[in-house]
Amino acid sequence: MFSHLTTLSVVTWALSVSAASSGSRQSEDPCQQIARRYQQATNANTTRPFVVPGELAHQCLLTMPFEPEKGVSFVESLVEYLQWQSTSDVLKNPPNGYLSHPTDILGGMEDIRIKAVAGKYTSQYEFDNDITRVFQSANDGHLSTTLCSQEVFEFYVNFPIVSISADGLQLPRLYTRHDAGLVANHSTRVSPIATINGYDAVTYLTQLASTLGFQDPDARYNEMFPSAARDVALGVEYGAWTSNNGRWPGSAEFTVAFGNGSVTQVPTVAQVYGGQKFTHTNGSSIYEAVCSPTDGSTSESSTSTSKRSTVKTSSAPKTYPDPVMRDAYNLISGYYLNETDMQDVAVLFVPSFDTADMSLSEPLAFANHATQFIQQAVASGKKKLIIDLTSNPGGTVSSGMDLFKLFFPQKPVYSSTRFRDHEVVNIIGQALNTVPHDSDAWEIISKTPFVGVTPNQTYAYKSWTEYSGPHYQLGANMTSLAAVSNLTLTSTWTTPIRGYGIVKQNMTSSPFAPENILMITDGFCSSTCTTFVELMKTSGGIKTLAFGGRPQYGPMAIMGGVRGGESLTSTLIDEYIDITLEYATEQANANAPVLSNQQIARLNSTPTTTDMPYRWSGLELNFRNAYAPDNSVDPLQFVFDAADCRLFYTYENMVKPATTWVAAAKAYWGEGRCVPFSTGKNSTFSY
Repeated sequence: MFSHLTTLSVVTWALSVSAASSGSRQSEDPCQQIARRYQQATNANTTRPFVVPGELAHQCLLTMPFEPEKGVSFVESLVEYLQWQSTSDVLKNPPNGYLSHPTDILGGMEDIRIKAVAGKYTSQYEFDNDITRVFQSANDGHLSTTLCSQEVFEFYVNFPIVSISADGLQLPRLYTRHDAGLVANHSTRVSPIATINGYDAVTYLTQLASTLGFQDPDARYNEMFPSAARDVALGVEYGAWTSNNGRWPGSAEFTVAFGNGSVTQVPTVAQVYGGQKFTHTNGSSIYEAVCSPTDGSTSESSTSTSKRSTVKTSSAPKTYPDPVMRDAYNLISGYYLNETDMQDVAVLFVPSFDTADMSLSEPLAFANHATQFIQQAVASGKKKLIIDLTSNPGGTVSSGMDLFKLFFPQKPVYSSTRFRDHEVVNIIGQALNTVPHDSDAWEIISKTPFVGVTPNQTYAYKSWTEYSGPHYQLGANMTSLAAVSNLTLTSTWTTPIRGYGIVKQNMTSSPFAPENILMITDGFCSSTCTTFVELMKTSGGIKTLAFGGRPQYGPMAIMGGVRGGESLTSTLIDEYIDITLEYATEQANANAPVLSNQQIARLNSTPTTTDMPYRWSGLELNFRNAYAPDNSVDPLQFVFDAADCRLFYTYENMVKPATTWVAAAKAYWGEGRCVPFSTGKNSTFSY
């Protein structure tokens, strides 16, 4: 990630590098201009970040050549992988209640292929951005990829905007981050933002947010603004208005007009991706450096939008109070409220479930920290608990399930999923389900998605035919309902789920009554976070409260991020195909074939992440749809689940995020109120 600048003056200084002599060089290649500026900045030995005008960087990217044959081949390979995307059919005609737009991702890829065949792309950057737009149209945080020309520059607008309510109940207004502080101090000289580039500011930001990987528009709107919890969860504090995920935002500058008539011009600027050197004098040089494939290698960039920064801090977040408990990676921490009439309230802050990516021991450490804090809170006389899941992007599913079992040890873990029953999946499932159950290979195969148990963990499917179905639903052939995994097999000391496998259930009763637990989110809750919330809400009857969202009265979704049951990377798909081919070949050589020659040829025809026409970091996609216990047809990704209460963010909430806990406690257990029409009972909490 690029280092975020803190003042507009730094940007202004950086943009002025060599400005005096630039007038005579307007015909110079834009990439060469950037290379020259970079060399000048290097010679000046400055410690300031190197930035250039966004339009100059954009023009440089547009000079990258495009090779139609490679483009067509790449699209065809992507389409092979997208067969594994569980929602590709239902997205074309989603169920009623879905708040995002329908889209045809496979049709969109075909349009790009046709355009490439016709030679209508003039640059690699145009081509890559069209692919990205198709992916973004799904509003699915599990569906993502970074393409080669997008690993050159990162664009951003250094003008943070916030959405602030006067009291958490009145409709919020847009301010600059600096001005919001003045408003909080009752300054009358501050004016809210009225328009951006001539459009109503709220409408403009809502439209800009429509490309983000959240299925709920309120969650997307929140993502536009800075968030202290997001900084803890992902190492990224700024909002999507500022960063636009590093992509070209479509304007060289933004005209921001205020309610009092004043206007300011805000430039789009660019930094070199990853802080690398920039010596390229033309687009062809860039293309060779970042797009031409190397033997058996992929780009090192992450394909997931929900991963933490590579910098893992061991210090407690400065914007939060001193915790009673926290783990080494700030994935979980505990607090006690000290406010009058709230000293019986404990807070469990869980900004991420991404335990397995931290260390082999972290899933167990995460579970132990949670257990110890809850036991300590109960022993200290705490009667109520707030679970804060603000900005939680998901992570290791076993950690979410285990945390649920801490609060409801007598309740089973129910997970209901289906995946697309397409040709390649069918071949893999057919082959792997013939592996003898008493073999060493079965220990590995039994933990893959191609061996299933029912959602309640009580029955293991006896054959691929029984498991696969198919069941035709919402335009697609889908498998039978199955749990995310066989928890008896997957629950180990490295991925513990208490009460399953070798992991014992030590606590036998719930530490808090359900009515004394409240979950809060900003709608960001995604992936494993939604698995946890769904279990707590459906099985445990826990109430929920959502913060923020668009400036309108009414309900807000508690889980606005991706609600898929499991994601897969292209690399893991490659591994499943390789395992199947290896096993099928062994069986064929032993005169005991499990696949036909045609089926083996079909698997051999599939692409691999490391053998693409471009250097590519791979992709991530949503493999499993998740379903509610009472609805086995509509994927949860397309279901609106309103929070029981909603509050808007105040300035104090933004700078002191622990104040959201106090506001939530007042709304649920005290004399506080909810945003009008957000509860089903106008403005009081729905019980």
